[in-house]
Amino acid sequence: MDKTLHAERISASGSKVTYTAIDDLPNGTCIELANEWFLVWGDQLLRWSFDRYQDAQARPKGLQVTVLTPRSTVAVLRAGYVPELHPTAELGL
Repeated sequence: MDKTLHAERISASGSKVTYTAIDDLPNGTCIELANEWFLVWGDQLLRWSFDRYQDAQARPKGLQVTVLTPRSTVAVLRAGYVPELHPTAELGL
């Protein structure tokens, strides 16, 4: 699994592997939107920083976003795994 996740995170050239998706992302997926990183949670996006989760905003519909979470992890989230959020995420919800 470690080899699979590593290949889904970092390309052979060493760059971050991303892909795009619209609307069908499960809770716990991390995305990039307008040069900022967010956590998808319900109908909200929680802005991420190195210090904490920050303000929440409405989750846009029909917008293509860059997905930062590896595909295998998104599949686990989609199958029902519910991640535990950092306490600062509660402030944004």
